Amino acid sequence: MAIQNKSCFFQVTALQRPKERQAAFFGFLFHVARREDAMTWRPRRSEKSTKILIVEDFKAFRELICKALVPRPHFQLIQASDGLEAVRKAEEVQPDLILLDIGLPKLNGIDVARRVRKLAAGAKILFVTQECSLDVVREALGLGALGYVHKTRVKSELLLAIDTVLGGEQFVSSYVLSALTSGRNPTTHLRTTLFRC
Repeated sequence: MAIQNKSCFFQVTALQRPKERQAAFFGFLFHVARREDAMTWRPRRSEKSTKILIVEDFKAFRELICKALVPRPHFQLIQASDGLEAVRKAEEVQPDLILLDIGLPKLNGIDVARRVRKLAAGAKILFVTQECSLDVVREALGLGALGYVHKTRVKSELLLAIDTVLGGEQFVSSYVLSALTSGRNPTTHLRTTLFRC
């Protein structure tokens, strides 16, 4: 089925190998998360150090993200707690990847992404946020971000999303896709599921 640009409709396609599931969304082809895929990664002996800037104002959630990335010892983690600090550190550090929240103090994540595209052009952007509205997702992806993960799926999807985005492919959380098409508001259950995903 042909997917028109800026459409909220998506199609999940079963490929030749059952574990490879993808979805067409906004005219792009995204990986749909499967928990077991994130568990199949194995470190390579010559694994290059990867600089990742984590931008999140909630300290406990930054710590949760850091904990989720422990299995990847080659990740060099840098943290920022607001939008302006994120822009400054992105310019200074020139990270390989930015994990970016949207609801940030001083400068929201969308505006951060706009500035970072100019100041750290080599950085790939993966949004990690509770925002799940159609307009927000469309704008985020339209800025050139390669990934979008909902906060309630960090433990189950973040590593897979990072691997996908660092590989130059696009990733959108399956939860985000289903929420957009069903019309439900996932943020209503965020507080109870955030640390139990």
